[in-house]
Amino acid sequence: MGVPTIGDARDGRAKQGGSDVTGSTEQWSNWGRSARAFPTRIERPQSTEELRLAVVRAAERGERVRPVGAGFSTNAIAAAPEVLVDTRGLRGLRAIDRDAGTATFGAGTTVAEASALLEAEGLALVNPSSDPAVTLAGAMATGSHGTSLHAPSVSSQLLEATLVTADGGAVRVSDRRNAELWPALRLSLGALGVFAEVVVPVVPTFRVRSDESRERLRPVLDSFVERARASHHFAVRWRPHTGEAFVRRLNREVGDVGDEPEPGRGVRGIAAVRDGLVIGLAKAVPALVPAINAVGNLLHPTGEMLAGPVSGLAARPTLPVVTMEYSFPLDDLVGVVRELDERLRGVLAPSIVRLSVAPADDNWLSTAYGREVGRIMISVPSGVDPRSTFTPAEELFLANGGLPHWGMVHTVRAAEFAHVVSRFSDFHHARERLDPDLRFTNGYLQRVLGH
Repeated sequence: MGVPTIGDARDGRAKQGGSDVTGSTEQWSNWGRSARAFPTRIERPQSTEELRLAVVRAAERGERVRPVGAGFSTNAIAAAPEVLVDTRGLRGLRAIDRDAGTATFGAGTTVAEASALLEAEGLALVNPSSDPAVTLAGAMATGSHGTSLHAPSVSSQLLEATLVTADGGAVRVSDRRNAELWPALRLSLGALGVFAEVVVPVVPTFRVRSDESRERLRPVLDSFVERARASHHFAVRWRPHTGEAFVRRLNREVGDVGDEPEPGRGVRGIAAVRDGLVIGLAKAVPALVPAINAVGNLLHPTGEMLAGPVSGLAARPTLPVVTMEYSFPLDDLVGVVRELDERLRGVLAPSIVRLSVAPADDNWLSTAYGREVGRIMISVPSGVDPRSTFTPAEELFLANGGLPHWGMVHTVRAAEFAHVVSRFSDFHHARERLDPDLRFTNGYLQRVLGH
C-alpha cells in the first residue's frame, strides 16, 4: 500500500549552477508521514534555468529524479530514490492576461498563494483543489479535483505549461504547441518531466454561499446525484457507525468577500490539540469509536456561511492524515457507498468518509476520462494503522470497478491499469518520447506504470 522507495544517502553540501544543492542523510517524508525516502541529493531551483541545470546534472550522473511540491500525496509518488527536486522555489505570479482570462504562475505556487495573489487583482481561480496547501503543479500532476460537476478539475484547468524534460530542455506544451503530448501532460504523475511554469484560466472574483446540514445518510444517498447536479459544488461527509451525514451545498455568487485561504495559526493549533486528544482516545480504547463519532456529529458546525472562493471551497485537515480515494461512474456511486457503510460498521478505527463529484474530461490517465464520476475518499489519522479500514474498503472498490486516485494509497498495479484505463498505452508512448531512459521514475511509478 504505497510502499516508498528508499535511496542511498550521501553526505555534504554544495552550490552548483545557482541552484541550492544538498547531499543529506536526512529522511524526507510526506505531510501525512505515510511515505519516506533518503534522497542522495536535494535540488532547490529558483528559476527554470536552475531547474534545467539540475536535471542535466542528474542525467550526466545517471541519477533518477523526482519532483516534490508540498508533499501532500499520501502514497510514495514523490519519494525520490536519488535526486529530489524541491519545486517550492518556483513560485509566484509571473503574468496576467486579462483579455485572454489567464494567469501564469511558477509551478511551485500553492493554491492558497495563487488565490491571494489573484485576489489583489480582483480575480480568482476557476475551481481550486480541495486542499489550499497543495502546489498547482502537484495538484495537476496527480489529478486533484474539487467538488463540482460543473467546473473542471485542476488538471483540466491547465492551459499551457513549461516542462523541463529528461535531456534538460524546456518545452512549452499546450493544445496548440506540441499538442500531441497535451492529453498526457495535464495529468502526468511527474513521469514526463518537471513543471516549471503553468498557465491557468482565471475569472472575476466571486463569493461562495455554503449551506451545511446534518441529515440521515440513507435519504441523502437516495437524492445524491440529483442534488449534486442542482448545486455548483456538492459534497457529503460522514463518520462511520453514526448513520448520519453532513451535506454541503455551495453556490457561487457575484461579488467578493475577504478570503482566508487557511485559518490562522492559533485557530489551527487549538483544533489540532482537540483533534489529537480525540484520536488518542480512539486509539487507546477502540470500543469508544462509535460514541466518539456520535459526539463529533453533535459538535459539527452547520448552517449557512458566506466566504471567498478558496475558504469556501477548500479546507486543510487540522492534523496529518492518510487517504484512499476511488472513483466510479456517477450512477454507480450510491450502491457502493451503501455497502461501504455496512463494511465500516465493523471497523473500530477513527476515519471520515467524503463523497464528491467531478465532470468528464479528456486527460488520458484521469479517472474521469470520458465520464462523470462520483468519488469516495476515506481519511485515517496518521499514526493509526489504516489497513483495518483501507483493506475492506479497497476490496469493495475494486470489486465494483473503481479507479484509485493516483496521489493516494492504493494497491493497484500496471497490468490492472492497462486493462481498465483506455488510453494507458498512449500515455506510455508520450513517456517513451519525453523520458526514454526513465529519468523520472521511482518504485511507485514502476508499480503503476510497469517500468
